[in-house]
Amino acid sequence: MPTVIERLERAVLDDPTPRRRKRKSRDLENLRSIIIAVAANLAHVVFKRRDPPTIAILLARPTKGNRYGRKGFRQLRGVLERLAASNFLTLTTSREYGQASIIEPTQSFIELMPEVGKEAFCRADGEELIILRRKEKNYAEDESTTEWIQYTDTDETFRYRDEVARINTALAAAELRYHGADANQIDLHRRTVRRLFNIPTWMPSGTIRFDLGGRLYGGWWQNLSKDRRVFIRIDGEPVAVLDFKSMFARLAYVHAGEQAPPGDLYALPGFEDYRDGVKQVFSAMLSRRGPLKRIPKDCPELPSGCTGKIIRAAILDRHPGLQQVFETGVGYELMFLESQILIAILLRLIDLGIVALPLHDGLMVAESKADRAAKVMGDVAEELTGHRLPVEQKALRTQ
Repeated sequence: MPTVIERLERAVLDDPTPRRRKRKSRDLENLRSIIIAVAANLAHVVFKRRDPPTIAILLARPTKGNRYGRKGFRQLRGVLERLAASNFLTLTTSREYGQASIIEPTQSFIELMPEVGKEAFCRADGEELIILRRKEKNYAEDESTTEWIQYTDTDETFRYRDEVARINTALAAAELRYHGADANQIDLHRRTVRRLFNIPTWMPSGTIRFDLGGRLYGGWWQNLSKDRRVFIRIDGEPVAVLDFKSMFARLAYVHAGEQAPPGDLYALPGFEDYRDGVKQVFSAMLSRRGPLKRIPKDCPELPSGCTGKIIRAAILDRHPGLQQVFETGVGYELMFLESQILIAILLRLIDLGIVALPLHDGLMVAESKADRAAKVMGDVAEELTGHRLPVEQKALRTQ
């Protein structure tokens, strides 16, 4: 019986339109690569039970030198159109520039798909690990604009790529498990992290910089809610979650050359039970340009009747030493420093043989390695900032 890939290949390659020239072997290889990639992505959304099982895809022809596109995928649109004509997928083509088209598996494809496990899926080789994007989020309106920017490699980007590749090699070899009730939905093979640098839209067009943003994204553990981390195992052990106390705020004080006040920097009088909301607004005030007027739409709960003006005044009153850096867009620089610290920590832990799963301002390690990892975190932060930033171990709900 033909496999799923063979059925899709037949639909694409058995073109009833007579060809003037025989396809080159390289073209056939590229077509098969496209078919496999499309089939794998369709199968993945079915396996993940995504509702609806849609995939966004840009169909603009890739330009020469596009470091983010798959090589040999210039025939992607034609492949999708043939598969749609054969009723293996639906294709909704976008008519707006820069907006993604949508594909979705049909019942015919789903019936062809064999029973697969999460081990059947993996990232494609050769993807770009250093992403430069132009993105600015309007926290008040909950809107963002994004563009992936082409760039020429330098010694700096080569070094960053080598560092991320080394982290990915260690993550690929790590013994990781997840024991939650939703384990069948966790793709333990999704371990490739990429480093994303951000160029805000208020910077001049054509700006190429690698000192803004720089956080790591991509690991399956990063989007797990805090109460699900208790189910993670590293080398058979439960994990310890380590992070820096009020790190973003402390880095703002380092940047301003001011001494941070004692205690929790996100604790505000009158907002004692609303720390997450205060933290969100604090970060928004560091990452935006111009005064904050409204509370961000995605902000956690704040006291009834609270307005952007009220909480902004409370934060400024609590942190007079940061008035010179709030609402200047410095948050992108702080994220870069934060990412530099985390990557240096991860590389040092690799040298020590300690498996660490990166978060944005912290990491997870096996419980038996928590003390050593916490010391490394403090040491590296002090080396890079001149200040020994406090590290804490987060309590996990026992199961």
